[in-house]
Amino acid sequence: MKNIKLFAGATLLFVVVLFGITVAILPLLLSSDWVKNSIVSKVNSGSSAELALGDCAIGWSEGLKCTEVSYQDKAIRLMLLA
Repeated sequence: MKNIKLFAGATLLFVVVLFGITVAILPLLLSSDWVKNSIVSKVNSGSSAELALGDCAIGWSEGLKCTEVSYQDKAIRLMLLA
């Protein structure tokens, strides 16, 4: 019985630590080039618009910050630059 409690406690601790590490590195993963390129390609393939992003960074206190953002929709003659 003592071994079962020890195993359950160790398993719970492992899951909590793994979850904590995942949450801690989440901003790093979300601001990676792979995620940025995936989002841009989905927007560009799903509509007549074209989205382009420069560098993007996300943090717990700052939120999402992207530079050199441009959005152009030729169908409705809309162009946004930031």
